[in-house]
Amino acid sequence: MWSDDKLLRQAAANGTRLVPLNDFFYDTLIPAPFKAFPDAAADATIAVTLVFAIVFSVASRWVAGVPDPLRHLRRSLAVLVAVYFARAISISSTQVPPSNPAFCRYFPIGAGEIIEDSLNELTSNLKSCSDMMFSGHTSMISVVLVRIWCDVNILNARFWRYLIRFCMLCLYLFALGVFVGIRLHYSMDAWIGLLLALSWSIGLEVSCDMVQHFEG
Repeated sequence: MWSDDKLLRQAAANGTRLVPLNDFFYDTLIPAPFKAFPDAAADATIAVTLVFAIVFSVASRWVAGVPDPLRHLRRSLAVLVAVYFARAISISSTQVPPSNPAFCRYFPIGAGEIIEDSLNELTSNLKSCSDMMFSGHTSMISVVLVRIWCDVNILNARFWRYLIRFCMLCLYLFALGVFVGIRLHYSMDAWIGLLLALSWSIGLEVSCDMVQHFEG
């Protein structure tokens, strides 16, 4: 909300209007149906995959009798904390012209409005226009992808491992198209969020497994 307000006041002081940056991928590669999805499609995709990842990660290890079934889930939580901390610094330091200026609004007045707007943003009833670089939506679903991709190794049946990974990968690519298509983010926001979240998640998974292996 602070960065939105800063962006609007700067534009008003300069007598300019907020114009989205050129996005080659949005203009040429995103299919038209993706641009017609409602904003709720992005949040629904994340909610479904996140719930599945949590339930599958805990339940599969609990059924298999693995000690501390929450251990692997805590790895993903640690990555999300680091990613969103880095994202907060990025958004606060530099405001990129919004991909959808309609989401912009001034900082709310009074404690009541601040609390109300904060809750509405957390539940996605309100969108922010200045949280461009980098995409939190992409970061979240990238961490979920890695969590599911690693957790299916606990399944003995190779068919189910491949099927779940294939379905998750298709849903992941669909979600990326929706994030950019409905102008929640530029394609560069999704690309940087993807690189950070995937590399940090995979790096932590490999590091933890190596330590666990060598320590027996």
